[in-house]
Amino acid sequence: MIFTHNAAVAFFHILIGVFKADGLPPEITVLFNLVSPRMLFATFLITLICYALINRSPDGGVLSRRLWENGRWLILLTAIVHVGLLPRTTVRIDTTGGFVVLVLIGLDIAAVVYVFTSKLVGDVFAEFPPPRDLE
Repeated sequence: MIFTHNAAVAFFHILIGVFKADGLPPEITVLFNLVSPRMLFATFLITLICYALINRSPDGGVLSRRLWENGRWLILLTAIVHVGLLPRTTVRIDTTGGFVVLVLIGLDIAAVVYVFTSKLVGDVFAEFPPPRDLE
């Protein structure tokens, strides 16, 4: 899985290099700048939630159970890291690309509000199949 992810990132960087030569609109260039190893670091915690989702079975280990139970907090932490890394991009807020950054911050805030106010999301993260020995 890591190999596939690294290959996709490498392919995307090559694609960026090809398209930057043609001169892209500033909004698209900002999005390309946001796909960097530093920005991809923010998604690491979501990868942990995906790991717990894959192992969400009666045979799931203690790590998967703890990650799943704390999934909403991991999403909050991911949004905080993402918003914290956004100003480190090469974009000024008063430019056209800055609007894209502000939209991304708004989407992060909307996602966190939904995750913490939705009863459905709370119920999903509260449920994990019991271990086989307790059935």
